[in-house]
Amino acid sequence: MNVLIYNDLKNSYLSHISFRILILFFLSMLLSCGSDSDTGNSELNDKVGVSLPQNLKMALPANGQLNAYLSLDGGQRQAMNVNVSDNNANISLGGLATGSHKVKIEFEFVYNNNPANPITLASVTRTLALGAGSNSLSIGKDDYTTSGFDWDGDGIDNLQELIDGTSPIARVVVSTISGNTSEDGGSASFSLVLSSLPAANVDLSVQSTNQNEGDVDISQVTFTPANWNMPQVITVTGVNDNLNDGDVVYQITLSAAVSTDADYSNYKPADITLTNIDNPTASVLPVDSSLLNGASLIVIFFGREMDPVLLTLSGSMNSDGGVWSSVSVINDTLSIKPKTRWAEGAQTLSFNAFSIDGVELGVQTINYTVDDSAPTVTFNPASGAAIQNKTPVAIIFSDSMQKSSFLASGDIWNESDQTVIWSSQVVADDTATLNPASSWKDGSKSLVLSANDLAGNALVTQSASYTVDTTIPGIVSITPNGLSPAVGVLSTGTSVKIEFTKSMSVTSLKASGSLWNESDQGLWSSSKGENNNILTLSPAKLWSLSAKTLTLDVSDINANKLATLTLNYSVGCPVGTKNCSGACININGSDANNCGACGTVCGGSNVAGASCSAGTCSIDLCSSGFDDCNSNYADGCEVNLTNDDNNCKSCGNICNDVNACTIGTCSASQCSAAPSDSLCGADSVVLGACAGSTTCSYTGTQTRTVTPKICTANGCANGTSSSTTVSCVIKPNPDGSSCGAFGYTCGGGSCLCPTCVIQ
Repeated sequence: MNVLIYNDLKNSYLSHISFRILILFFLSMLLSCGSDSDTGNSELNDKVGVSLPQNLKMALPANGQLNAYLSLDGGQRQAMNVNVSDNNANISLGGLATGSHKVKIEFEFVYNNNPANPITLASVTRTLALGAGSNSLSIGKDDYTTSGFDWDGDGIDNLQELIDGTSPIARVVVSTISGNTSEDGGSASFSLVLSSLPAANVDLSVQSTNQNEGDVDISQVTFTPANWNMPQVITVTGVNDNLNDGDVVYQITLSAAVSTDADYSNYKPADITLTNIDNPTASVLPVDSSLLNGASLIVIFFGREMDPVLLTLSGSMNSDGGVWSSVSVINDTLSIKPKTRWAEGAQTLSFNAFSIDGVELGVQTINYTVDDSAPTVTFNPASGAAIQNKTPVAIIFSDSMQKSSFLASGDIWNESDQTVIWSSQVVADDTATLNPASSWKDGSKSLVLSANDLAGNALVTQSASYTVDTTIPGIVSITPNGLSPAVGVLSTGTSVKIEFTKSMSVTSLKASGSLWNESDQGLWSSSKGENNNILTLSPAKLWSLSAKTLTLDVSDINANKLATLTLNYSVGCPVGTKNCSGACININGSDANNCGACGTVCGGSNVAGASCSAGTCSIDLCSSGFDDCNSNYADGCEVNLTNDDNNCKSCGNICNDVNACTIGTCSASQCSAAPSDSLCGADSVVLGACAGSTTCSYTGTQTRTVTPKICTANGCANGTSSSTTVSCVIKPNPDGSSCGAFGYTCGGGSCLCPTCVIQ
């Protein structure tokens, strides 16, 4: 028996999509049956046809092919013949056994005519009960489905994308990222690949939203028609930001695609979210380069949970190995103590640890200086001193101190302004100064204090005591007394001594005045249990003979200021001396310039040297050729030994009547000529200065008018000739060796030709 089944779908809707697919489906089957004992085998020997509606035809793009497939009972799909122009698809089937059969019909579109890009548009599965006679299968509009067919995975059904004019197969496939990154350089990767062959290059930008946490190795990806199906791998590497900021979530953003292929242009892949795992961090107290004492505690704070088993400690510090505790998370704090005490000097502590998830911290090294000695202290002023009511008290420590550890008590602290002024003398913060709130009260004062140095070593409690002294110093004596309005008397070498009632501050002395200017600037000495309570001013040379003044300002060692002193003095000559033109002279002594009286100078005519003794002048040396024959200082060296007949060459050497004294020699040859001849002159001549003691520097000539002598029977006598005066020419030799025909002498600094001889 032959049975023909024909299906026709008109005015029905395929699923819920926005356009209508009119499909009438009649399955025509010709069933051929055998004898009555036939087991029910039937044979379909006619065609199954599907009529294509005009709307489906119009919805399909021109660059593709619509296919239809039918499969029975989950078997292999069999292609139907699609004739778009005739609006139908049909298939010839072989024989079918009677019974229930599942019929599945799929409409599929090959995009871009590329067999590699088939996409399903709609599908329906129905059950056909095939038996004897006529069998029909009706497929209504609600039986077809288009949902779930999303080839490119963008959430829009393939058929809807065809209706919208977008590509159902063009997308950038982003793989799942391999993991997270970490701040120790851990990386993760993912890949990009296109879902279909592009018509042109496709470019995408890749960027991290937080480059301080992670960054990509490729910032631009390009797919071409040649490599579109080759995955391009992007590696993201974690960045260490050196912050204890915990694990940080960030994204790798993929830009919208840039391409002239309309299917890929502006396609935006989804961004990738990942986490940068924070490195373990550690902060240490005390910090690096700190000063410790022998018992100081070292605490390491980690930024996350650590694995105590993997802790390593090394370095020169002999520790107890550390004790773990929890502050923010489990095992995030390690406290380290010395086994006994830390050794003094430069020390190092190195440590390494791993987080509970296995991330290594890395070896950290901390350097310390250990000071295990207690500080000492000195006080300024020293304990036991008397201080003035405004005097600051300075406490000088041997080490740098912890300011916050300073504790004080006692009268000095109670009367202070309660403010400790810290300063540095040798090392930082080694000096604490206390100032009075207004002024220290008179009387005995105490100060008790304690403090710790920077290493934590405690100062043994220290105490100091003071006596507050506000008494103004006074004067015991001034010698000689010149305190104004009195006027003291000084001799030129007398010192001035001032004795004070208290120990004085040498550096506080300020002095002025003419006495100070001519002094040795003072000499301090001590007496009566005081220090520097005597000031002595002595002349640097001698006081000048004039009125003197001295003004002094000075304070005691406690800054109590003495009232300004003004001293006045007159300066006179010492006893036994006389003021000679501003100088004190003993005129009855040996001063040859003030002998017996101011201004009396010892000397005289032809005197080459004189001296003073007991105020009386005497002749010590006469000029050459002269002598003091009468021992009378008043007329000097009165005798010319070169021509004095009674003192020829020496006092008392007398020439006889025949002989005459010529150049210090008694001689008669001068009168060997006839009487009345002019033979000799009487005058000596000074020609010039002597150079040294032997050379006459005078080389010129000199004409002298002299009274000649004539020879008589009794020797030379004054001339009695008609010419009583003659001229003689004195010509020393150029070398100064002679004077005329006679020798010369040097005496009294002059070159002397003793006699002018008339030839």
